[in-house]
Amino acid sequence: ASSTSGYAAIFSSGNVGIGTTSPANKLDVNGSVAVGSYVGTAAPSNSLIVSGKVGIGTSSPTVKLDVTGAIYSRSNNLGSGTTVDWSLANIQYTSASCGAFTFSNMQDGGTYQLFIEGTTSGTCSFTHSGLTFKMPPNHGATTASTMTVYSFTRAGTYVFVSWTPGY
Repeated sequence: ASSTSGYAAIFSSGNVGIGTTSPANKLDVNGSVAVGSYVGTAAPSNSLIVSGKVGIGTSSPTVKLDVTGAIYSRSNNLGSGTTVDWSLANIQYTSASCGAFTFSNMQDGGTYQLFIEGTTSGTCSFTHSGLTFKMPPNHGATTASTMTVYSFTRAGTYVFVSWTPGY
């Protein structure tokens, strides 16, 4: 490793440990780390570029990112918005009444929830570029001033929707 302006530049084709005596305890990179990668608090646009698989708390990752332990999701308040960017959170809520909602950034295999609490009754519809929504057979209008919970699961180019009105 070398140092440039307070950053540690990593040049390695083996295991790398930072702040430890054993690389497997804190940071274990098997494979190559891109030349010019930095570890620091104000690094360039990519703090660390790893070519290959990454494991956190695991001894042998079998996927691109394998995490042992709980994965906590975030929620996002859309205000009264109807445009939903799922990269912000997989749980989002809005005070908008049902109508047309536009989605972006749904990942294949991802599950999402949208909580809608509008002041007027309406039927929701959803669009996302390149995806087809499969609505439940009992889908209809919401009840004014109550919350409706929509759940979405993306499988390939389909998004399967379930809903629970009347909260």
